[in-house]
Amino acid sequence: MEKSPIKMSSRLHTVADMITPGMTMADIGTDHGYIPIYQVLTGRAEHAYACDVAAGPLGRARDNVSLYHVEDKVKLLLSDGLEGLAKIEGELPDCIVIAGMGGSLICRILDSGREVAVLAKELVLSPHSEWYEVRSYLSANGFSIVDENMIKEDGKFYVIIKAVPVKGENSTDCPDFMADAATDKTAFHFGPVLMKKKHPVLLEYLEKERDTCCKILDNLKQNAGASSHARWDEIIGWKNIIENAINIITEV
Repeated sequence: MEKSPIKMSSRLHTVADMITPGMTMADIGTDHGYIPIYQVLTGRAEHAYACDVAAGPLGRARDNVSLYHVEDKVKLLLSDGLEGLAKIEGELPDCIVIAGMGGSLICRILDSGREVAVLAKELVLSPHSEWYEVRSYLSANGFSIVDENMIKEDGKFYVIIKAVPVKGENSTDCPDFMADAATDKTAFHFGPVLMKKKHPVLLEYLEKERDTCCKILDNLKQNAGASSHARWDEIIGWKNIIENAINIITEV
């Protein structure tokens, strides 16, 4: 693999690699500005935007932009979500990247900046939690999931979702066994494309989650009480969803 011109985590490299080469991109919640800098240094983008709601992180991004001498290619924007992008003179970025925050917050950012999000050619999202909510939001708001990846770094699992705005009915690239990904809980929880790929990291995550469910159920058996019945049903339901996904992925 070619040596990276900038030191980034595997997670950020995976996010960057999901961006279509040649697209101008905007990184929302950029913090240190690594992804925009990486994109222009590697020639994957001519220009990029590093956006953050706080002056502190944007200052760190400014320092790095200066360090790598890309001031003419990376523009810094103090922006609350997508708000700053709406004020850009000229063309909006082709790709909007939102990574490193919870899924609910990502959904709120997309919803409040919907007029900007729908004009982008693609979204690259990496929620740290609430994956189901992000996929559900995309499907319900005119976006189609066209690619996904999943990695494990420092013991934590991360998903990266690429989505594009679509017209008409949802056209999510889902496995044949899911006739309607828009209503399939398993697909929204674990990723229609990841499941289609039979992604090995997803399988590892599912097996870990199944083991956790079994341990919780064993604990509930030993400490049975009136309040544990609802919790038992909740864990059994989650375990069934997990096992359904495992069966789909391991099916020959």
